[in-house]
Parts: sequence; structure tokens; C-alpha cells
Amino acid sequence: MHPGLDRLSARERDALRLLAQGFDAKSAAQRLGMSVHTLNDRLRGARQKLGVSSSREAARLLAESDRLSPETAAPDPPPDLSAPQEIGLAAPPDPRSDALRPAFRATGGRRLLLLTSGFALMLLLIVTVAAFWLPMADAPPAPGTPPRVVATTPHLGTTIAAGPFDLSVTFDRPMTGDSYSFVQFSADTYPGCAPKPALSRDRRTFTLRCTAVAGHQYQIGINGPPYMNFRDTTGISATPYRLTFSAR
Repeated sequence: MHPGLDRLSARERDALRLLAQGFDAKSAAQRLGMSVHTLNDRLRGARQKLGVSSSREAARLLAESDRLSPETAAPDPPPDLSAPQEIGLAAPPDPRSDALRPAFRATGGRRLLLLTSGFALMLLLIVTVAAFWLPMADAPPAPGTPPRVVATTPHLGTTIAAGPFDLSVTFDRPMTGDSYSFVQFSADTYPGCAPKPALSRDRRTFTLRCTAVAGHQYQIGINGPPYMNFRDTTGISATPYRLTFSAR
């Protein structure tokens, strides 16, 4: 076990476990009832205690420790009381099932081994996937790279209720406030929106007030040649992104 794991606080462990389960920084903060800034402080403290440079690596170390520790292993599934009870499940003895018990005793250990192995494989898969795709809010973008979209509202591919809604796009860094390109591919696929977006205090999120019509499919470009006006504070244009969603 990594020597720094014993120094992690309970709150730091909670944050790392959510990351290992596939949460991004924003959704993990919402799940824990805190701001993204507070979550990032806890992740930073965890990285320092573990001596690693990324939160995804800290989450992987904790997940590996949890997998090996019997105290944090996933509990056995609840018994199916409609079927004969298997070994390891506390249940009152049923004299009527005596004839069935030898067969279950002979196979119960193998079933438990398969369940345990399956859980370990699933946990390893979750950690591996999270390490590749988690958008870590605390990892600063590399200098000279173009800004990229990290979140949208509505989410990509979702269906929203018809009527007024907020269309927002969040980038991975502060952006130039008076420069933006919401690209219309056609009149039918672009909702009616206010002419100018609002910019968040951290200068990362642009929000337009729009109206969706039931039964419509929408496509909105976030930058798209030749319209590349979403730029960061150094003047680098953001990577084009196409947001699609529908209204019911």
C-alpha cells in the first residue's frame, strides 16, 4: 500500500473515490455539496500527500488500495429470500431445504470467487477508463494549445423541454469576453437566442438565453471556419465543437 494513503482525510478520500468512479470535477463537487474550487483544494492536498502530479493518479492509487483492503471491499449482494440460501448469507435454518444444501455448499465457494474476481475486474476497468477521459479541472492546459469545450448546457445529444432555456458553453481556460462565434448551420437547426451572451466571473462560461420549439433538432457550432472568434486571453482560437440536442 502507498505510504501516503494513511495521511488522506476522509473528505479527500471521498473526492478521489468519486473521480475513480467516473465523475468529473464539476459533478463530483455537486455530489459532495461543495464548490469546484473547494474540491480542487482537496485534490491538491491529496496529491501532495501521495507525492503524485495528477489527481487521476491519486484516484488510481486509492482505488487500488480499496480493491485490496477487506474493509473497503464492496459488500456482498443481498440474499434472494425466494431461493435457497447460499453459504455466507445469514438466514434462519430451514429444515425443508436440507436436501439442497450439499449442492450449494459444493458450488458456493466457486460462485463467491467468481463474484469477487468480477468486481475486481470491473473496478480496474473503471479506474482505467477514468484515467483516460476524466476532464480534470485542476490540471492547467498546456501553454500554446487551443482552448477546448469541457461542458455544455444542454448536454450533447440530450432532449430538453420546449420553451426558454439557457444555452451555455464552458472552456478549459479564461476566454476573451467580447469575442465569440455561435455558428448557425441552418435556420431550422438554430434556436432563437439573444444577440449577446453573458460571461461568467471566471471568464470560462458563455451563456445565451434561447427558446426551443417542440419537435426540432438543433445543431450549434462553437467556432467553425471561418468563424473562429471564441479565443482565449492570448488570442488562440478554440477548437471547433458541434453541439446537438433536440426539444420535445
